[in-house]
Amino acid sequence: MADPMILSELERLGFPDVLLWLLTFAIIFGVLTQSKMPKSSAARGILAIGIASLVMLSAPAGLIGFISEMSSGLILVVIVLLVLIAFFEAAGVKGEEVYDEKGNKTGRKTIIAQYPTYFGAALVIVAILVFLGAGGWNLLGFQNVTLKGMGSQSMTGIIFLAAVVIGVLWMIMESGKKGA
Repeated sequence: MADPMILSELERLGFPDVLLWLLTFAIIFGVLTQSKMPKSSAARGILAIGIASLVMLSAPAGLIGFISEMSSGLILVVIVLLVLIAFFEAAGVKGEEVYDEKGNKTGRKTIIAQYPTYFGAALVIVAILVFLGAGGWNLLGFQNVTLKGMGSQSMTGIIFLAAVVIGVLWMIMESGKKGA
């Protein structure tokens, strides 16, 4: 007969639990594939399924909620990145021209390829903000650290608004440079 505790754990499974299982499975399977251990892909899959299932059943509810919040934040980040790319295209922002060794023009760099350090730093800052906004302080052991009166939805809205304002200002500055 099945253990009642295991059955109650299986009854509470929801989307955050499935998300945790998929994340764990993908990481374990990727690591096993990169290390080419074991040789059989089916064995790697079975190991990844087993480990992901054990992690899902043993994960505390706080971690599962954190992963759910963080995935929501990351979806918002992807939307903001798509909006910024649309701003770049609408403003006609182009990178420098690229030439081959014979001096023939082969195209243009993207603005992200031209300034990878700045965009990398911005992505790291955004990732840290998403982590902290999703409850990363609590996960790190700092309880009740929030901005006074600000919920996670308010912070998300403020970050989204700031991204839009920066994008519009950038477009205005770029159009001013073209006219000069």
